Amino acid sequence: MILEAHDAGCELVVFPEMSLNGYLAPTVYDDRVATLDSPQMLELIKFGASRSVEWLFGIVERAPVSKPYIM
Repeated sequence: MILEAHDAGCELVVFPEMSLNGYLAPTVYDDRVATLDSPQMLELIKFGASRSVEWLFGIVERAPVSKPYIM
């Protein structure tokens, strides 16, 4: 979708809330919780930096000592 937006000349792509993790209870589905330095997130950041379109997505981020953050 990002490549399609890029090819269409879009400047910004906005994905729905929790579109990467899925809309599941993060305290129940711990495997869906992300960290910003995980290999998957770093690959997304690298991919995004190589395109001339901005994109925004929400994730459930692992918190160091409390419930996950929903961003």
